[in-house]
This record gives sequence, structure tokens and C-alpha cells, in this order.
Amino acid sequence: MTATPEELRRVQTLITEECEAVRAMLLRKHADYGSSFSAPLGVFSRCSPEEAINVRLDDKLKRLRTGRLEIAEDTEQDIVGYLILKRVLRRMAAGRDGWDAAREAMFEAHERRGGEEP
Repeated sequence: MTATPEELRRVQTLITEECEAVRAMLLRKHADYGSSFSAPLGVFSRCSPEEAINVRLDDKLKRLRTGRLEIAEDTEQDIVGYLILKRVLRRMAAGRDGWDAAREAMFEAHERRGGEEP
């Protein structure tokens, strides 16, 4: 079945709205928490920033498995956000971001934790 131009526009609008909602959430949380995803404090955990994101993703997926619909939407949005942060972190680590200060903060945080990996 071929979608009509109107259906295509409607889906494009919905995609744009969902992407904008995730973008707004990430920017709001970044304003609130700074770059904690790329340079975690490391008081209780000594895992790398990427591993910390993986742990958060696992927690969110576990929450989805409970099947509670009232938390599913926010949890899904959080998962998308963490996946985006993971991609940002990889770009920062690879030097494809053009921002050396963030990369330096990641490595400094890693060194504060004794250079240990999980």
C-alpha cells in the first residue's frame, strides 16, 4: 500500500516532533547536570563513561519489562536519549567533535578513578 502525500507529511511531522522532544530533553538535562555523562564523578563507580551509559540503558530496559504503561513513554525517551549520548561520547573520544576540552575532561575523570576499567 502506497502512502498518500498527506500521510507522508503526517508521519514526517510526528517524526520531527518526537526528535524535537528528545532533543529538548537532552539539552535540558545537559543544562541541569553538565557533562556528567562524559566525565562522571566516579565516587561509587569506576567504570568508563560509555559503560556507565550501558548500565543506565540496562536499568531503563529493565523498567520497560515491568510493563507499566504510565512509565513506558518517559523510559523509551530516556533510552533514545542515552543512545544519542553514547554516540556523542564516541565522537568526542574519536576527536570528531572539534572540542578538545570535553575530551580532556573525560580523560581527567578517567585518571581520577585510577585509570581503571570495569
